[in-house]
Amino acid sequence: KSDYSATRCAGKVQSPPGVRLMEAKKEEGLMESGPAALLVSRDEETLLALKRSLEKLGMQIHVAQSCRQARTLLGQPNPPELVFSDPTLSDGTWADIVSSAAQASNPVPVIVVSKAVDYKLYIDALEGGAADFIMPPFMALDVAYVVRNARQKAVDPGHRTARPVAVA
Repeated sequence: KSDYSATRCAGKVQSPPGVRLMEAKKEEGLMESGPAALLVSRDEETLLALKRSLEKLGMQIHVAQSCRQARTLLGQPNPPELVFSDPTLSDGTWADIVSSAAQASNPVPVIVVSKAVDYKLYIDALEGGAADFIMPPFMALDVAYVVRNARQKAVDPGHRTARPVAVA
């Protein structure tokens, strides 16, 4: 097994060591407030699952259910460090969120979240300025990988990463 897979113990999936350490620190009240992420979604199931994964990484979570609400949060002097957006919202799309995030006082990388495999959306999102694309289930290591790369792209816009590809 690689270091990148969760381990099973007594039929339960255990968190990777780094995540376990952060969970323990959080339970003991030792963890400082981490970076903030904005989740822009109307889908409660996806929102809750992603929120849990990000909180395990020590992130503070803000929620918006529309482009308008996201623009308000992104327009603040200290906007969230990352944005996760549904492809479509009641008043716009991921592209509107990317545009708003680019205009923030500190440009914010956007990760598009889709429940369906949609290669056209994936390509459009990456070519349209999104930092990355993710789908459920939100495994701890996958979310950590996407967050790390999006944060790196915020510092170095030319940063390119290759995603690990599963080979059959």
